[in-house]
Amino acid sequence: MTERGSKKGKPYKLTDKKKELYLDALRRGLRRGAAAESIGMKRWAIRRAAISDPEFAAAIEAAELDAVEAVEDALYDAALSGNIVAIQVVLYNRAPGRWADRRNLKMTGADGGPIKIVQWREVLLTKEEAGKEEPSSGEGTGSG
Repeated sequence: MTERGSKKGKPYKLTDKKKELYLDALRRGLRRGAAAESIGMKRWAIRRAAISDPEFAAAIEAAELDAVEAVEDALYDAALSGNIVAIQVVLYNRAPGRWADRRNLKMTGADGGPIKIVQWREVLLTKEEAGKEEPSSGEGTGSG
C-alpha cells in the first residue's frame, strides 16, 4: 500500500503537532513559507488552515510577534552596550518626540507643494538676461 493510502495518516495533513511545530518555527524567526517547509507542508495549506481556524490564525500572528520581540530585545541590549546605531534606532522609535532624526528633513516648495527643480543652465541664462542692458551707441550696431 502506498504512503498516501496508508492508515497511518496523511503526511500532508496539518495535525495539531504540526501546527505547534510550525508556530515554533515562526517564533525562531523563520518566514511563513520556510516554516511550512520545515514541517513538510506547503504554504497554501497553512494559509487555508488559518482561514478556517481563527485561533490558529491568531497564534500565527502571536508567534511572529514573539520573533520580532526577540529582535527588539537584542537591539535594546546592543544599545545598552554602547552600539551607537542601535542607540539611535531605539531612541528614534521609542521616543520620537524627543529624538527625531533631524538629518532627514522633509522639504516642500511654495505653499507646501513640490519643489521645482531647475537646471543650472536655465538659472545662468536667466541671470545673464537680467544683466543685459541696451547696447550703448556704436556697440553692436555695425558702425565703427
